[in-house]
Amino acid sequence: MPRPAARVRLARTAGSGEVAVHRGRTTLATTDVGHAEETLTELYLPLRLLPLRPRTTLDVGLDVVALGSVTIGHLGFGSDIRILTAEVLNYHVDIPVAGRSRSRSGSRDEVFSDPGTAAVFMPAAPADLSWTDGARQICVMLDATEVEHELSTLLGQHLREPLSFANKMDLSGPGGRAWVHALELVAHHAWHETGLLSHRLAVRRLEQVILDGLLTAQPHNYSEQLREDRRSPGLAAVRQAIELTEERPDHPWTPGELAAAVSVSARTLSSGFRKETGMTPLSYLKAVRLHRVHRELIAADRADTTVTEVARRWGFVHLGRFAADYRRRYLESPSETLRSAARRPS
Repeated sequence: MPRPAARVRLARTAGSGEVAVHRGRTTLATTDVGHAEETLTELYLPLRLLPLRPRTTLDVGLDVVALGSVTIGHLGFGSDIRILTAEVLNYHVDIPVAGRSRSRSGSRDEVFSDPGTAAVFMPAAPADLSWTDGARQICVMLDATEVEHELSTLLGQHLREPLSFANKMDLSGPGGRAWVHALELVAHHAWHETGLLSHRLAVRRLEQVILDGLLTAQPHNYSEQLREDRRSPGLAAVRQAIELTEERPDHPWTPGELAAAVSVSARTLSSGFRKETGMTPLSYLKAVRLHRVHRELIAADRADTTVTEVARRWGFVHLGRFAADYRRRYLESPSETLRSAARRPS
């Protein structure tokens, strides 16, 4: 849930800066090592910051947004620095946007990162990182329980062994690029306060895109099983899933959750949906939500209703894409529907 708007000064020494917390977004600008350690410990995990150049003044810039089980932050130190963490409790991905870094998670192989390569950190091990002067990174933390639950749901079974990702992530492929784009989308809406992140359905969908994007883009010890699960479900499971989406279209359904509700894996349900309806589960859900938007716009009072408000209430995140889908289906724009509704006699 977004944090309530607040603004607190944590300055203890000259130049320590200010932490600002506003609608789930936390920002910090400081030159004080202790202040930076305290803030990063609160937002991510316990750590120590060790400047690598004697008598160097840090220039720490931090901008973090919390999205359910996912924390996304842009971070830079303005100088060469070494970071030593306590035992990591969640999954972390560090994505350089400038400069380079070297990192090691526990006893795993060392990773050298640049803007085309990210480092992935596992729970249950400390991390040792070194960033070059001028390095800036997107630092992502994903709740371990939620990631593992989502994988279990996608597979349709409990995990046999702990999830283990490869420690280096290629950002040049389509999966890696799409995942970074999803992170940037969340940051954009947080920074510009578009209002999207105040909608529960939209937040859940964005969170799901990030969790599923990591599980499908980054190799791990269950990747092959995710690819090979192509069993065809019975008609009863597909019909049950259709009923659920029709009865509760306002619920932030994900492929994994919908599959779990009808006791099949996400890939299995998707295969069955395509066979029975010619659509994926989420495409079908989108069609149901478009119908609800259409029905609401027809009945709306134009003076008290906006297309954006109705679309976001039904979970549409990309308003441009929503408008295009709506026009394809109803041969007019959502705003035209709303205007025509206003002209109808009461």
